[in-house]
Amino acid sequence: MLLPLTGRLRSVRRQFCFCFAVGLMLWVAVYNGYPLVWWDSGAYVQSSFLLDAPPGHPVFYGLFLLVTHWRRTLWGVVVAQSVLVVWLLRAVLENDGRAENAGTTRDLDLVWITACLAIGTSLPWFTGYVMADVFTGVCVLSLFHILLQPLPRRGSLAVDALLVLSLLVHFSHLPLAIALVALVQCCSLAGLRTPRVGAWRTAWSCVGISLLLFPSTNWLLTRRAFF
Repeated sequence: MLLPLTGRLRSVRRQFCFCFAVGLMLWVAVYNGYPLVWWDSGAYVQSSFLLDAPPGHPVFYGLFLLVTHWRRTLWGVVVAQSVLVVWLLRAVLENDGRAENAGTTRDLDLVWITACLAIGTSLPWFTGYVMADVFTGVCVLSLFHILLQPLPRRGSLAVDALLVLSLLVHFSHLPLAIALVALVQCCSLAGLRTPRVGAWRTAWSCVGISLLLFPSTNWLLTRRAFF
């Protein structure tokens, strides 16, 4: 009877630490009394209702808003952004190559590391904004997982999807990702850490999918193919 109970308590603690870390990421929006907005936020919200391509902005962040605000409240947007960031942080901690018996401390590691980020950096401001800028960090962390710290299959597929999403929601993320993948390849050729063969294919495939989705989605919405 003790073993199932121990496993259940471990699962409860794991979920509690995760939710607490998400709450830490939300403190700025909670203190503000509502998710933070910028003048571009209005264009994104309008895009989520009209399903059009706002001038100078990709439509995909509007689609992300549509999925997360349910046409009711923008709180769902910042909660979803905080969940994605904390999930990636936890994935980094759980796959950092430490000994297996260190796994019991990683939930608490997630809490105190998230607390440091929430207090000492601008991360909770970005997670609390109805803006796509938070996905810059998601893009970099996703590439880190794909190229240098591969996850189990289910987690790997989730990271691949997050990378594609982060590439689509902001125009600057695509050249950033191309530059980072090219940089890692150059380091690999120079004899530094070499990612597994499939990692290159996955990273460049995500970039290629994004390059195709930009003009094709705009064509479906406006009958004009453009970036």
